[in-house]
Amino acid sequence: MKDSRRGFTVVEMVVVIVIIGLLVAVAIPVVSNQLEKVQANACAGDREAARNLVAAAIQLDDSFLGSLYDGEPWDTVAGQLRGAGAYLTDISCPSGGTFSIEKGDHSVSVVCSKHTGGGDIDIETPSQGLLKDFISYLEAHQGQPNSDNSSMRGKFFEENGNKWPTMTIDGGDGTVYQYEPFFQTNTRDPQNTWLFARVGDGTNLLNSWYVPLVYDPIDDVWYQRVRANGTPDNYSITSFANTQSLHDEVSTSRLWKAVRVTYLK
Repeated sequence: MKDSRRGFTVVEMVVVIVIIGLLVAVAIPVVSNQLEKVQANACAGDREAARNLVAAAIQLDDSFLGSLYDGEPWDTVAGQLRGAGAYLTDISCPSGGTFSIEKGDHSVSVVCSKHTGGGDIDIETPSQGLLKDFISYLEAHQGQPNSDNSSMRGKFFEENGNKWPTMTIDGGDGTVYQYEPFFQTNTRDPQNTWLFARVGDGTNLLNSWYVPLVYDPIDDVWYQRVRANGTPDNYSITSFANTQSLHDEVSTSRLWKAVRVTYLK
């Protein structure tokens, strides 16, 4: 009796190997693409975490924004944050890309050398926040009785718990300044509003305009008034006709010195 069982022929084995090869060739890119998508999503999550850490650091210390530069490696920034007491887990690209800072005028992003996307986080300093809130308050009450600078400041102060925010000058003697908004009523334009600062713990509402510090909203920079010999001085902020004239004066005059500040809680 003849044995009907037989093995694969060489041709059949070659066909099977070719089919398996084709399946593998199709499967590997699919698996690789899925893996890359997972890694890209993980990278995006780590970049977002890094941006949020930077944003939080700037909210606590305005000078941190100034210390960042475009193209700065993330490892350097992470070292600064750790040095300031922040707890950081490993933030990196799982695909081996490198993170770095991409800095705009008022935005910071953490970008990856291998992955794109993610968007910027707009950075709003406490100075910008107070200015924006006061301008919105002015716009909401525009045209109403008693809408001059002193009256609007008083109402705004009361609605914010009778408290101005405070700050210190970096490298200074530790003096605490309260910073406040000022509206140039003569222009009748809420956008012609800026900030000034004077010594205080935030609880004083004084309509006195001879002050040592002003804030330039165009450049987002604080300036200290100084004498020709460099010692601190005071200046009447009512002399500025509008925001542009303030900017032109403080950004070019030797009697104004740009300073970095630390915002207090």
